[in-house]
Amino acid sequence: MQHKKLLLELLECEFEDDAIVVLHKHGLFEEKNGKRWIPLGKMPNNQSVVHAQQSSAAAALVEKFTNGLDAILLRRCKADGIDPRSAAAPGNMSKAVQRWFGDLGEKSTSEIRQVAEENLVLYATGSKARPCLSFYDAGEGQLPQSFPSTSAR
Repeated sequence: MQHKKLLLELLECEFEDDAIVVLHKHGLFEEKNGKRWIPLGKMPNNQSVVHAQQSSAAAALVEKFTNGLDAILLRRCKADGIDPRSAAAPGNMSKAVQRWFGDLGEKSTSEIRQVAEENLVLYATGSKARPCLSFYDAGEGQLPQSFPSTSAR
């Protein structure tokens, strides 16, 4: 299977059911020895955890943006060989943005747009009545085998 092809097919999905069809098509939805799909936090009834992320859609959107920016800054920090928890790290997000992107107040609108387009993009798909908002960030990411240790506990 080509990962790029799968990614592109998933990006074209407008609804959850469409994504499930793509996963079935590639043989990725079927459970294989219980290892394909693991409930978030290893809790079968985890809806309360998932739905309790934010109390409003606006707060959830802000959280996604903040998490994406955090991942971008972590990637930059690690790329420069800096442990994000060390004294050599910028210390807060504002100082990190200043360090790796400069003073955004001194940049033109087109320069800020370019930084944004290269690092954090919001995509809107679906219908007007039921939009699906997705973020792309150029952050540090994680390997699939690392996901279980980073999910809700």
